[in-house]
Amino acid sequence: MFMVTGEWLGYTSSQDHIVHREYVTKKTAGDIRTIGDCIIFTDGTRLRLTITEVRRRKLPNLNGYGDLIRRCIAEGTNEVAKLKP
Repeated sequence: MFMVTGEWLGYTSSQDHIVHREYVTKKTAGDIRTIGDCIIFTDGTRLRLTITEVRRRKLPNLNGYGDLIRRCIAEGTNEVAKLKP
């Protein structure tokens, strides 16, 4: 099992905070790795994705960006501007 953590990186480091956490399979973790370590928003902010292998769930899910992550995987991009409308 793998834990995916999404940290929103704002305009300054004081704005950075965790906005997404979910537990996924090895396949999904691999799919996330294919798009890179971050998703870039149109305003220049980013969602940094960290994948960690875990034995059990220690922290609760925080599903803030699951749909966006899966859209990026499906469309093969890490830039929101390149997603189909």
